[in-house]
Amino acid sequence: MERYPIRVTLLANAGVLIRYRDTALLLDGVFGKKDNPFSELPAGCRDAMLRGRPPFERLDYLLFSHYHPDHFTPGMVRELLERRTVKGLFYPADGAPQVQCLDDWLCRRGIPCVTLSHKTDRAVIRVEPYITVQAFMTTHLGPEYRDVPHVCYLLSFDGRHVLFTADTDYLHEDFSRLGDMPLDAVFLNPLFYRAYFSDRLFHGHFHTDTLCVYHVPFRKDDRMHMQDMARRLPPGAAEQKLRVLPLTEPMQQIEL
Repeated sequence: MERYPIRVTLLANAGVLIRYRDTALLLDGVFGKKDNPFSELPAGCRDAMLRGRPPFERLDYLLFSHYHPDHFTPGMVRELLERRTVKGLFYPADGAPQVQCLDDWLCRRGIPCVTLSHKTDRAVIRVEPYITVQAFMTTHLGPEYRDVPHVCYLLSFDGRHVLFTADTDYLHEDFSRLGDMPLDAVFLNPLFYRAYFSDRLFHGHFHTDTLCVYHVPFRKDDRMHMQDMARRLPPGAAEQKLRVLPLTEPMQQIEL
């Protein structure tokens, strides 16, 4: 079988555009600057998204890990879908009024949507002949966010698996549900990346040789020095011969 590249473009924070063959998935990539504690979308990004300009010529699926303003703005999603046609959306069921309004609007418009919950946990959904989506309900990091519905996504491309962990509580989640599944890449935020090499903080393991560090504020917004955290190579990474790819710049692209 021909091996096609998985192309990933960072927008900002955990927002990534994933292109494989002739399909594009946008994960955690529609959000504004109001109450956003990290970075906003790069200049011109939102307009390009609305108008279908590069790199957004195709937008087939919109996926969101949770309803927080640095990941998902329902009003902006509606604005986008008034201009663009997509094949489907995925996001956790959430009682927040803004999410409920989007639910109702999508239903009235007949736009396919999967609202994720414990009922859909581990379900493998084939969105294209060569792409599947699997969502795992995980707790959001931080006791103040315990009640925020949150998912991780395992995306498979012709049998190649990529895991996006978003803001998962790595202190309590060990990802044992994945078993020893080989992963082509795992996307971690800087805090999870630092904890990954500490048995005291993270009690699991990923069967992968590639870690992608994302959800990093751009330099001008980086009050917690996460850029340095993402670029620093822990001794454990070298010992395990891991490839570490920091995603820290607007519209930065990598290929898996």
